[in-house]
Amino acid sequence: MNDVNASHYNLPPPQITDQNRPFWDGAKQNRLMVLRCEGCGRHRFPPVPCCKRCLSTHASWTEVPGRGTLWSWAVIHRPYFPGALVPYQVAIVELDEGPLLGTNIINARDENMRVGAPVRVAFKQIENDLTLPVFELVD
Repeated sequence: MNDVNASHYNLPPPQITDQNRPFWDGAKQNRLMVLRCEGCGRHRFPPVPCCKRCLSTHASWTEVPGRGTLWSWAVIHRPYFPGALVPYQVAIVELDEGPLLGTNIINARDENMRVGAPVRVAFKQIENDLTLPVFELVD
């Protein structure tokens, strides 16, 4: 069982840009933010310039509940960054609204992980200016 917290997180911080800043600002407020196309209503993540469905370049950031399903995962046993504590679980989560997010799964035993398992977002403050949206299995 692994948990992401300040004492365990010793990885390079994410690059915050003008394009993804609303995602990270939302995470600081324990809100999961994704883009929603103003042309067709489709949610998308990561933030890309246009909608894959209708090609509209108009979108706005919107909060989503943070529920979804486990789409895929891997348990990392070899540290790729100095100081990373292993093992830890990385995953792809499919939000109920459609987008896929790369994330960590916390508080889950390897034997409980399965494709299609329901998950929900949780937020872990790593540093004063960095809060990570992570996911946990729903019982």
